Amino acid sequence: MPPLRRRSSSDLWACARQVPTAAYRRLTMQGIDWVSQGYVLACAETEIPNDGSIITRGINGRTIALARAAAHGKIVAFDSRCPHMQGPLKFGRVVDGEVVCPWHFLRFNTATGETVGCDSIMHLETFAVELADGNIYVGISNNV
Repeated sequence: MPPLRRRSSSDLWACARQVPTAAYRRLTMQGIDWVSQGYVLACAETEIPNDGSIITRGINGRTIALARAAAHGKIVAFDSRCPHMQGPLKFGRVVDGEVVCPWHFLRFNTATGETVGCDSIMHLETFAVELADGNIYVGISNNV
């Protein structure tokens, strides 16, 4: 068995989904450079259902949940696991700006990450989302 090799930051960056060159040129020509601001391409806007269903994407070694709120169409991004007992939020649904843990029915505001309907110190990690050129970019280093 070969010896284990320590991964460098360049290895991790190579694993992240990269912005296609043509799209990157268009973004920077518009004066917006989301990539240099810590945003990573998550998916095409068309991949996110309109009914509040949640999809997940691996971004920079993390699993991020993405959904479109059915009421107003805003796309949100948050940690794919409930902070309580790591329940898989991808089996939940976003309704009225809230996601419900399918294991314990704890509700979180998808914009702020705060619990809804109870006092709790648990906080769901949320991420900034930008739409550009038909693609969804998630701000991993720009947490909301």
